[in-house]
Amino acid sequence: MSDRQVLAKIYWERLVGQETGTVKFSSMVATRANFVQTSSTMQKLIGLTFALILLTMNANAADKLQHVVSFKFKSSATPEDIKKIEDGFRALKEKIPQMVSLEWGTNISKEKHDKGFTHCFIVTFKNEHDRDAYIAHPDHKAFGRALGPILEDVFVIDFWAKD
Repeated sequence: MSDRQVLAKIYWERLVGQETGTVKFSSMVATRANFVQTSSTMQKLIGLTFALILLTMNANAADKLQHVVSFKFKSSATPEDIKKIEDGFRALKEKIPQMVSLEWGTNISKEKHDKGFTHCFIVTFKNEHDRDAYIAHPDHKAFGRALGPILEDVFVIDFWAKD
């Protein structure tokens, strides 16, 4: 949970007088004393507005789940075989709505640490639930079956992108 989400949660719990999660927050960053000059209704409106602003800011933040997939093809894989895989992976973007974006390319590193991996695909998801739906999607499974015969190795890592 981001700092903005925690702060919004604290405000909301204070305003509605109930806990929204498993942790009970006993203090606020901005105390009730900050609102002494206003009425109870105004306090709630100000707090709710602030919480909504924080949540909106979080919705626009750069929080995104990145799913990185790298392929190492068998030496027997032909350029035509590899082209079919490239096209097949790109086609998943049109078939699986949970994929927010897809970027891909082939290795051009001069560092010589690629360990034979030639292709990298980066898929962006809004959340883990969308990523899990992608993994279980029938078109993703079919793609994996088409890839299997020419794949020597695969490397997959998921992470939450940070600024």
